[in-house]
Amino acid sequence: MKRLILLFLVSFLVYALPAQQEQEPELSKEYYLQKSKKQYNTAYKTLAGGVIAGLVGYVLVAENFSFQGSNAGEVIGGILFFGGAITVLASVPTFIKAGQTKRKATQIAYEYRSLQLDPSFVGSNHEHALVVRIALE
Repeated sequence: MKRLILLFLVSFLVYALPAQQEQEPELSKEYYLQKSKKQYNTAYKTLAGGVIAGLVGYVLVAENFSFQGSNAGEVIGGILFFGGAITVLASVPTFIKAGQTKRKATQIAYEYRSLQLDPSFVGSNHEHALVVRIALE
């Protein structure tokens, strides 16, 4: 009976105590702008790596090309060329995601504030106004 109670308590503790606490990302404009900047950097590095690999592969194929049979340089060049082309195509979704993140940051820049107006003009004391901030940095 003691073993059963102990087993029940241990299983309850294991269930009740998660191993990792998930942190919610701060939903601020600066957070999304930094995330967008990192995504753009990743996309540009992926694009540059693909272009360089493609060019190196093209040069290897051009130097080692023969109609009498393929050699090692031609095969390696072909693999590098097509690998570079695939890497260039793989950078496109990263650019798209970075643009979406940047647009999300601009949407967060909009906020509502109460506007104090003269009561003689308006029946109530508070009216809502849309404030747009544009950073010129």
